[in-house]
Amino acid sequence: MSLVQLGTIVDSLSRLARSIAPALGSQPSSQTVAVCLIVGFAIAGLLAGWTGTRIHLATAINQSDLAIDLIRQAKLASQNGDEETAELLKDQAAEILISLQPISSEYESLRSAVQPSTHRTEQMKMLFDELRDVLRPIVLDLTTVSNLLDSSSDSSRLIGLAYLETHKEEVDTLRILKVIQTSHSAFEQNNALRLLRAKLELQDWADDDATQISSALERIHFTPRSERKQIARDITERLTDQTLNL
Repeated sequence: MSLVQLGTIVDSLSRLARSIAPALGSQPSSQTVAVCLIVGFAIAGLLAGWTGTRIHLATAINQSDLAIDLIRQAKLASQNGDEETAELLKDQAAEILISLQPISSEYESLRSAVQPSTHRTEQMKMLFDELRDVLRPIVLDLTTVSNLLDSSSDSSRLIGLAYLETHKEEVDTLRILKVIQTSHSAFEQNNALRLLRAKLELQDWADDDATQISSALERIHFTPRSERKQIARDITERLTDQTLNL
């Protein structure tokens, strides 16, 4: 479509508006209202289509990246003569594509269509547990995990957190802090906080990191008496005790 067709578009829009005008009461303003309705619904449809595609396409791309990462590892294993590991990685790549899609779709649907409630949270927890079970035997490149956590897709970020939940030795504490600060939902933030606390239980942190994390958590506004606020308090208290004992 170009400027050459602009006149044709305007004429077609006018004819369509004239045909709709009688249904709007045949008032002097009916044709104007008809034009507004046509243009408004066209824009709304475009935005709805773009939003839906942006959400689901981003999720699909990130899941494909997971599979590609495993296939790349399988190729390296095959080149090194380890055919057994190569076949295992290929099977895991196939499982990723088959297993994660329905879980991701259900999570996106819960986030967008169901009102916040205890029941919705419980359903999300079940989906998160399913993600952990799928990802537990899989080893991903840290760049792939980072891309998941940076994704605009809610389910892709949750996949990144679920992976780190089963591979806590790979957790970068400052990276998880960023997830907490930029979370798109209370559920996502809660899981990131739980992961940060679990990492603290595994090892002591450098003094500079402990100070930075404590200060950042104290600046975040958590809902009073929420589980997130309690976890954040636990983390800051443990970090304070750790610093005092150094």
